[in-house]
Formats: sequence, C-alpha cells, structure tokens
Amino acid sequence: MRNIEYTLKSTSANTQYVTINRDDMTFIQAQFIKYLTIFGELPLYNTIDTKLVIKDYWTKIHKHLPRSKHGMNSPVTFISGLLNNMLYNKSKDFTIHVLPGIELLSNEIYEILQALGEEDERIRTYVEQLHFIQDVRPFTFK
Repeated sequence: MRNIEYTLKSTSANTQYVTINRDDMTFIQAQFIKYLTIFGELPLYNTIDTKLVIKDYWTKIHKHLPRSKHGMNSPVTFISGLLNNMLYNKSKDFTIHVLPGIELLSNEIYEILQALGEEDERIRTYVEQLHFIQDVRPFTFK
C-alpha cells in the first residue's frame, strides 16, 4: 500500500483542491495508465471471469464514484477523466472529493487482479493500493 500525503490548497474557487507532491502524482499517473492497459487487455484472455469483470465492473456505472460534469462514472471513465486532466488540463490538481474514489478503485482493482491472477498467472501484475493521508504538520515561521 502506498500512502500519499496531501495538503488542502488555498484558492478562491468554491471547490476544495489538494496539493500532492510531484513524485506521488507521477506514481498515481503511472498507476492509472497501468489500470487502463491491464483492463484494456483483459478481453484477450477470453475467460468467463475476465468477461464478467469487464461487463459488471470496469464499464458499469458506479454510484459510489464522484460524478463528472457529464454524469455518473464507471471505473474506466473516472480513471480516464482524471488521467486526461493530469496530462492535458491547465489545472492538474485533484479536488478533495475525488480522493475517496481513487482510493476505493485502487483497492478494488488490487483485489480483482489478485483474484484473477490466482486463476491465470498471465494476469498477475503489480499494482499498489493507494491511501490518502492529509498532511497536518503545523506551520512554522522561519
């Protein structure tokens, strides 16, 4: 499990943004790319389990994920949207409300890949569960 510290960002926006250090953001981005490529290749294995994962999990709308401006998200639309923002939008920071969704998906994807890997070791891969922790160290004057 990878613990990722964040701090609340002070902005004039109504939305609460967080700041995450560059190394952790790079790691998150790499994990998102890994999720997309792994799940993109699952249909090649052509097993009942992989078909069910794609149909009933990866592309299915989940009410527990944050909504996008276009509506409800599935794991693939949520991760793709966040990755798109990280790579191509001016604002690359996450909002506070997406962190629980990222954490939840990283845990679910980890468990799914562990289970599928037990059935077919070609699917076994290394992904880490992500856990967000607010950095609450007191501010000190120098």
